[in-house]
Amino acid sequence: MLADLEAPDHFYFDTCDAEAVPPASSLVWPQATGEAVMEGLGGGEPVRTTGPEVAYFSYLTLPEPMQPGEVYALEDRWGNRYDLEFDPDTTVSAAIKLDQLGFLEDAPKHAYLGAWLPAGGSLDLSAYSSFAVVRADGTTALTGTATSRGEDAYTGEAVYDLDFSALTEAGSFYVRVDGMGRSPAFTIGQDALGEAFYTLGRGLYHQRCAELEAAYTPWARGDIHTTLQGGFPPDGDDYDDHAAEGWGFRDASGAFVAVSAFEAIAATATSTELTAVRGGWHDAGDFDRRNYHLAIVRDLVVSYLMFPDNFSDGQLDLPESGNGLPDLLDEGVAGMEVWRAAQDAEGGVGTWIEATSHPQIGDPGADTQPYYLALATADSSLDYARHAALLARGLIAAGDDAAVWIDSAERAWAFAETHEPSVVHMTIDGAPVTWTERPEPSSSRRLQAAIQLWLATGNSRYFDALDADAFASEAWDIYWRTNANDLMDVALAPDQFPDGWGDTAATAIRTQADEWLTGQDAQAYRSVWHAPDHGYFAMTGWGNYGWKPIRDLVGAWRITGDAAYRDGALEGVNALLGGNAQGQVYITGLGNGRASAILHLPSFVDGIDEPVPGLPLFGPQSYLPYQASTQVFGLYYDAREDFDFAGLAEELVPGRDAADADAIDAFLEETIPFWRRYFALEQQLPPYTEFAVHETVGPAVAVTGCLLGAGWTPGTDLPRDPLGAAELEPMRWVMP
Repeated sequence: MLADLEAPDHFYFDTCDAEAVPPASSLVWPQATGEAVMEGLGGGEPVRTTGPEVAYFSYLTLPEPMQPGEVYALEDRWGNRYDLEFDPDTTVSAAIKLDQLGFLEDAPKHAYLGAWLPAGGSLDLSAYSSFAVVRADGTTALTGTATSRGEDAYTGEAVYDLDFSALTEAGSFYVRVDGMGRSPAFTIGQDALGEAFYTLGRGLYHQRCAELEAAYTPWARGDIHTTLQGGFPPDGDDYDDHAAEGWGFRDASGAFVAVSAFEAIAATATSTELTAVRGGWHDAGDFDRRNYHLAIVRDLVVSYLMFPDNFSDGQLDLPESGNGLPDLLDEGVAGMEVWRAAQDAEGGVGTWIEATSHPQIGDPGADTQPYYLALATADSSLDYARHAALLARGLIAAGDDAAVWIDSAERAWAFAETHEPSVVHMTIDGAPVTWTERPEPSSSRRLQAAIQLWLATGNSRYFDALDADAFASEAWDIYWRTNANDLMDVALAPDQFPDGWGDTAATAIRTQADEWLTGQDAQAYRSVWHAPDHGYFAMTGWGNYGWKPIRDLVGAWRITGDAAYRDGALEGVNALLGGNAQGQVYITGLGNGRASAILHLPSFVDGIDEPVPGLPLFGPQSYLPYQASTQVFGLYYDAREDFDFAGLAEELVPGRDAADADAIDAFLEETIPFWRRYFALEQQLPPYTEFAVHETVGPAVAVTGCLLGAGWTPGTDLPRDPLGAAELEPMRWVMP
């Protein structure tokens, strides 16, 4: 089959009045479109496999350019015939890439022209220099000339910029490139970014650990999770080696013992049910709730405090809509209530709820395994105090009563100030293990809690707890945390803090934002990431790339008012919403090239063809996984005597014959450009197809909401019904 596809004379190309001729050349390339779902035996439920469905893309060089209005036939020796009619106003070209939702009226507006021929390099598109932006009624709104952004090794393309920033007219448009075709339709106006904010905000709602009622979403589901008291440490750092510091997991001799969270949970589980401890947000493949998720509360509330006019009641069609609070804050309250309910009589809060294993079933309404609440430590209680006080500040700014949250935050602070470090004895694999809490709370956590409590209460005892050394460390750490929100409150209220703190915070945020602008200028598609010559360029691993860097640009814009930061942030959003090398929106439910292969357990089992919308994937990564080498681009399996299997070594890239997976790895590393390294295998490749509510969803809601502008409300086209399988099928074909 592959040999046929690679042979030009396998195809015939003709018009009604010309002799059929083969293409001048043919290139073939495989691409995973998702994991294969097979029919159940005997008519049972469909079975999701871990093997891929693979699409083969054929790139044919035609004997002559297609002419507008002419009907062509493409036939192959297998007996297939495809009738093609080229019309530059109806034929959508995958080489034209832009934000598939659209642009704000006063924002920069760029489409891009570029194509990569797998194993063939960039496609020469220099002849296609003129473009037009066309209104929905067919009239021309603007014309322009493409400009080169250079031959870009990281996309494999010679990229051309179609700049139509001068067009500020609201409406529906498409970009037409003479002789090539057109883009999908897009919007100019507030609704373009409004649709993104709405869908992403509801994506966070869909991740609530709660029943989702049909009155509020077509993706309704149940949730029966119950919480029992546990005694395991509440933070990922608690499981690292701290033996030299005199704490952490140790054996009788004081040596570090590696203990997994699942082991610690099982060893400290009780039968005490905490009936009030419910809520929080799930992640993609887990139903746990973590201290990391508190960062979502930070994203939501700081966004409101920075741009209060952007957010209103009823914007996200939540169950709480109509209560007088902006929906953004309602979502923050929904994420915090679980931890307030978990606060013990002494004020301590354990900030991790987890089971003894990953979920064994994908339906939250049928997941009966018990979940356990972690031990309350000084650090976890300070984390809670920080975010409870921050939430209180948001509620007060919105005109609501926040006394219950301030009281709860102060109790958590008092617990951390007087708490004696816990010592927990447990048995792991039959051996005694002791976990000892950190002797002193984290200076970072104590500082951040003090900042929020000081701003929320004005009580001088919290001002007195503002530690200069800890603050200097926080300012330095902005560069790797990629979170301007960590110091935004200090930067925006310098008169509330010791002399120089405001300037230090603002400088730290601007410095990181300036680095992102430098990197953005070096990216052909203006994505927000490090420049290729930066030491961290290749660190696009699990959760690093995407929405988090844009958050720093938004923060710098809010501090300085400099439009360059806003423009950079908007350009970064454009790249994530389709203006990228693959022309993909790596978010479910948005755009023509939307993500459809996603690791999301409820979407596997809910019986709805379309995955839950508003979930941003991690997207392209720098590394090439062995699963791609051994399942998509080749089949390499060792011999198995117990199955009488002699082994398999078969490369699936036409024109090559690699004897082992190492050879195909080397070929792929050399061949697939950096920004095209995306592989759609939901369960096999979580770094690409998973998401984390605090690493992708929360930052995406914050960024789109902050950039949205004031006064937006959803139209009657939002929300919408799920798409069916036939509508989704074209969206599964991710361009290589």
